[in-house]
Amino acid sequence: MVAGTVLPESGALVAFAQRQADVATLTQIGTDVVLIRNFSDADPQRWQYATSHVAASDQVHSWNNGVLAGEGDGFVYMIGMRENDLKGTNQTQHLARIREDDLLAFNWDGMQFWGGEPAGWVVRAWDAAKLYDGPFTEGTLAKHPLGFYYVVCLQAGDPNIIIHSAASLTGPWGGAIAYTLPPDLARYQQFAYAAKAHPELAQAEDELVISYNVNCVGEGFTCLDGNLSIYVPRFVRLKVTRNVTAGRARETLHSAVRAPRPSSKSGRRLGRRLFAPAHKGHGKGAGESSPYSSE
Repeated sequence: MVAGTVLPESGALVAFAQRQADVATLTQIGTDVVLIRNFSDADPQRWQYATSHVAASDQVHSWNNGVLAGEGDGFVYMIGMRENDLKGTNQTQHLARIREDDLLAFNWDGMQFWGGEPAGWVVRAWDAAKLYDGPFTEGTLAKHPLGFYYVVCLQAGDPNIIIHSAASLTGPWGGAIAYTLPPDLARYQQFAYAAKAHPELAQAEDELVISYNVNCVGEGFTCLDGNLSIYVPRFVRLKVTRNVTAGRARETLHSAVRAPRPSSKSGRRLGRRLFAPAHKGHGKGAGESSPYSSE
């Protein structure tokens, strides 16, 4: 499930989750939305849940990598994945939006997709333009206090947490490795996934706090027996540096994310490698440049 967001007009909480046909194989068959209309109620036991299948989702399109509202235009924005072949080796990320009142009514006919320039917003998911490459789900779409948009991405089995960012939701987007996972995970047959951003935990404007979950490989997850401490989120505090680059039609806000210096068991500081392109298939798309720069 993606990190949820509170809708500005109604105060409802909305989150998107992957619908799966088989828990064992994690076969995707679409996206479901979870809506808590009375989220402002201080007692969670009184929350009222409503769910709906997103009509523009199926085995090809999903919309559960990030959701964002509060841009002042009445829309709720989603980033999701497209499967471009039957082998599962060519996935791309795309942008969609829907008006808050349509979302509250589960009126999926109002969903629109960013088709790039000059098409603009289009009505067919197949006409959506690529933002960047990657099979990512269960992420966070957010706007940083320094002014840029970002998505925190980590797919099960990947060695790195990648942050994609842009000055505008419609792009252009670029990505860079923000944090390399501890090597001990693979040694103990563990894997990480579902990275999230936690703006509420940042102690300064130039910080970014992210988390990732850890699980283990084993039939029926018996590897967790007697050691539930494996299945807990881990947190990383990053430093964000403002780097405004001129020489374009207008100045664009970029960011440089620096990982802390952890011990060898908790991950490693990337130094200059932090600003290198992400690994093949999950990083910069054709013609893109990374929004991260070293100093």
